[in-house]
Amino acid sequence: MAILTTSLESDEAELRPCNDVTWFVLDNSLIIFQERQQRLITLDSLSSIVWQLLWGNGTADQNPYMNTIAAAAAELASQSGYTLSTALLFVRSCIEQWSDAKLISRSSQKTAARIILPRHPNPSNVNTIARLGSQFRSYWVSGVTVYVERDRTLLAAIEPVLGHVPSTRTNKVVAEISIRREGGRILGDDWWGRATVLCSPEEVVAWLKLAILEAILAALPSSIAIHAAALSRCGDAILLVGSSGSGKTTLAAYLHAHGYALIGEDAVFVDPELATISGLPFSFCTKEGSWPALRKCYPHLDIMHARTRPDGKLVKYLAPRRTLDSSPISSLRTIIFPELSATGNTNLRPMSRADALVDILREALNDQHSLTRAGFRMLCRALSDASVARLNYCDLGAALDCIESLQACQTSKRIETRP
Repeated sequence: MAILTTSLESDEAELRPCNDVTWFVLDNSLIIFQERQQRLITLDSLSSIVWQLLWGNGTADQNPYMNTIAAAAAELASQSGYTLSTALLFVRSCIEQWSDAKLISRSSQKTAARIILPRHPNPSNVNTIARLGSQFRSYWVSGVTVYVERDRTLLAAIEPVLGHVPSTRTNKVVAEISIRREGGRILGDDWWGRATVLCSPEEVVAWLKLAILEAILAALPSSIAIHAAALSRCGDAILLVGSSGSGKTTLAAYLHAHGYALIGEDAVFVDPELATISGLPFSFCTKEGSWPALRKCYPHLDIMHARTRPDGKLVKYLAPRRTLDSSPISSLRTIIFPELSATGNTNLRPMSRADALVDILREALNDQHSLTRAGFRMLCRALSDASVARLNYCDLGAALDCIESLQACQTSKRIETRP
């Protein structure tokens, strides 16, 4: 590898991370996020030390300072046992690699302009064709008002999913959506005003969930949607992260039956501007395999009508008893990645926060289908303050015991560290 010449050393005061780059330290791993390329970069331990010696650990919201190359090399030699000349060579090599990767540049050079993505029209200024009055039943879902024509078949499909939410909320309406019949067809009108033909009442629910999600993300373009369930008890929030089939919803329904209020059942929003987590408080969509395990908590489950989703799976919707609109991101104490298995022991395994970040981002999205630096830093802060673990479970009672034991341990640590 070519080594930078002394001209770079003479310009070292001008070296800075590029303006689309930010970074955070999770579990002693320095993770760099490059917004323009939408990529995460994890440095090895020695390179992480060099980066932090030059520009800090990234935990403070301030302009990165620049330590001198010589000072960074001297400190690296002290920490690693390298000779000063070897440490200096390594620091220069790191700078060369980061410059080639466009992670750093000289401030005298013209840097790329900040990314500005086109935005959709504000959903709050777009009204659907739904006509207010007795012809429509309304539901308020996390800022979106849903109007459903008072058709027996349509209401039979929607009520199990949204029957527990308020009918109106005047202080926060960001978009309107309607579902109606016209000429024998079922039409869904989204916040943009586009009409979609829905082939069956079963398809209505799937379309509605997606339409609400898109409307909220369009209204809050800086927010990030995570495929997770969020609940809260005694002011402490818990996040259950997982894709379909992981046992996330089953565990969330069980926690809810044991005193946890529901924030979001399948989609959770992290808002970097408000520093809050919120969600879509739909009824728990439980699949056939989970019914025996949930029967004790929900005795009426046996007499409930099973519905067939568009994917062919039988489901029953369990309405939550208590919901929360949002919770401060600082209240997020536990992040669990559940995995339901038919047999085996129930156990919690500590998880690397860097791995957790990657898993969360794998299925996360926002209105522009890209992560912002503010969103990256907010997720990192949430991960750094929470206990993170994988939960393999086959028994819901044992899973609850594991989670509560983890939370009790975390509470004890917080009390011990208070001044």
